[in-house]
Amino acid sequence: RAEVVIVGMLVVDDELLLHRDVATALDKLGACLAKAQQSKSESTWHVLEEAMNQFAEQAARCADCVASDLRHVCALVKQLHEFWHDWSVASTVADQLSAELGTLVQIPLEFGQEMPIDNVYYTHGHISGQFAHGKHKGQPIECLVEDLSNGKLASSSNDLILDVVLYHGKHRSLRNRRLNGLKEYQQRKRPLTQYCRVRVWHLLGNLPLDDGSNLRVISKFFDANNTSDDGQSVIRSVSRARRSGRSSRPSDGHTHRVGSPSPRKKLPLGTAFEATALVASSQNFPTPPQLTAKPTPYLYSLGYSKLPERTFYSLLERHEIRGLID
Repeated sequence: RAEVVIVGMLVVDDELLLHRDVATALDKLGACLAKAQQSKSESTWHVLEEAMNQFAEQAARCADCVASDLRHVCALVKQLHEFWHDWSVASTVADQLSAELGTLVQIPLEFGQEMPIDNVYYTHGHISGQFAHGKHKGQPIECLVEDLSNGKLASSSNDLILDVVLYHGKHRSLRNRRLNGLKEYQQRKRPLTQYCRVRVWHLLGNLPLDDGSNLRVISKFFDANNTSDDGQSVIRSVSRARRSGRSSRPSDGHTHRVGSPSPRKKLPLGTAFEATALVASSQNFPTPPQLTAKPTPYLYSLGYSKLPERTFYSLLERHEIRGLID
């Protein structure tokens, strides 16, 4: 028997919408710049000026982007405004801006580039302790750590490439379990610096990922990015192998093992509408009876929703939920 609570929540992710607007403004800026460079007519330059103003307006909404990912673009746009009537100087700045915009929309090389493991950050706040894909599919993360430690696999191997997104000055991995194994290996090797291979996607390039999903980088990133400490650490659930006693090596580094999931990233106030509650009245979901020899199981499902932390925990308390299944 199961009693099920279904909760519906309409969540508007301001960060996603904001960065989509900035990416759209960048696309328009690049297109107008290319036309202006080609024709050099007064009309196209006026169109470019409008595009620059729109970009500056959108970029100003995210101070972190202006200070990091868009720092060079913003500086060049400002220079282009200053030298507007001097084509001999403006053309040079326009070429530099065109090159800078080109890096944002550049698809990374197949085998990426080397980067210190410590320079890559998590996007998830909580991960499973077992791989679902790749060479170690079905195995606990500890197996990867052991293979790296025993020299069976190099940390910079092409089999361990990470797709990372450059966001607010940090490279953030979309492959969190693989990164977790690499970081535990790095902990064992300190003080020596270990390297991994990464394929860097620029968040504001607005490109589709080439992993078969065809999802845009922005959508994929903000769907995955639920870290609560800016990617510094991750909570890892105990793998099946650990629960069955097949492995006894403790975790180290940036990992904490627990049996229940962490709360999702806190959303700023105002980013979520009040719950359009699809929660039936409490009398329909009675408190489970006292344990007997054969207790009746109750299942409460919160569905797959991005709930504000306070709402999540209030539901657990309201329905007296004591155990969680990730």
